[in-house]
Amino acid sequence: MRIALIGPDTSHATAFTKLLNDESHPFHVKGGKVTVMYPFFSSHIPISKNRVTGFVQTLTEEYNVAVADSLADAMKEADAACITAVDGDSHLPLFKELSAYQKPIFIDKPFAHSLADARAILERSEETNTPVMSCSALRFAESLQASRQAIQAPLTGAYIRGPLDFEEEIPGYFWYGIHCVEMLVSMMERSHDKVSVHKTSSGEMLTFHYQGGQTAVVHLEQDAPFEAVIHTEVGSYYAPIYKDQTPFYSLLLQEIINFFQTGHSPVSKEEMLCVIECLEEANALREEKK
Repeated sequence: MRIALIGPDTSHATAFTKLLNDESHPFHVKGGKVTVMYPFFSSHIPISKNRVTGFVQTLTEEYNVAVADSLADAMKEADAACITAVDGDSHLPLFKELSAYQKPIFIDKPFAHSLADARAILERSEETNTPVMSCSALRFAESLQASRQAIQAPLTGAYIRGPLDFEEEIPGYFWYGIHCVEMLVSMMERSHDKVSVHKTSSGEMLTFHYQGGQTAVVHLEQDAPFEAVIHTEVGSYYAPIYKDQTPFYSLLLQEIINFFQTGHSPVSKEEMLCVIECLEEANALREEKK
């Protein structure tokens, strides 16, 4: 399967390509290769504008990925596409144009920077019969999946820890907080009733309350490792993600390839929207406290 990268302005573009194209890699993912890219970037976002040239050079020189002059040219040479552009605001307009080709599209995190844009992407997906999938790789982390599969009783709550980091022009938690929120949504599988945001001595804490009394905490700290504890009525399960043997990018790409082949996303539309809803609400509360 030929894959087009749209917006190679992120390290995910080279990381994904290495795992897909390098057959000697110990965690190589079979079933598809990145063959073409469209070097889209957002000029108002420094991390996008300043890094795209280097990533494009790596992709062409090390992995022989062709450079297309337009989105149309890229899609003519591909069976599926990955939107890897770091600017979540660009995902809706890019998807609108790409969906005209009715080929499956994976949108790298964030799905969008607003719930309104996320809903518009899903509406366009249905209108054009274009399969779409979006998520953070953390939902497929090895130990997190093992913990979820081991659970035999109703959940009572969760504690999720990860790094706190922000990026200029990327709204708040959409940059790095999204990974922990993705893990949370993958566990709870539904939206919250209330969220609160607090600063701690070492970072920031998001507390989500659910109908039925469950409570989940997302604790973000500078340079913290990814880990999670899932609480149930009969015990707790610890997922030390930072100790996992299989890279979560590799596990994500396995799911993406299967999605490209079948057209069926392993992440529901409801969960895609829920992640953005959580982040949007938490960001608004964070801004109020400034």
